[in-house]
Amino acid sequence: MIDKNFVGSCSEIRCYRLVYEEDARTMGRLLRVPYTDLMDLPRFCYRHRVIEDRETVSGVQEIVSA
Repeated sequence: MIDKNFVGSCSEIRCYRLVYEEDARTMGRLLRVPYTDLMDLPRFCYRHRVIEDRETVSGVQEIVSA
């Protein structure tokens, strides 16, 4: 379950793959991307939005081995 009040107050949002359609729809609206994009993200990939910049970018989480 996504806490929409919390996420709605964030200045930056990063989202990795989601499996529940309702969650993907909510995050898709916040990130301004199609919800299916969030459900189809490959492993370690994400969408990131800086609210002030009004831009959503894609990225891949770097894996650091110890």
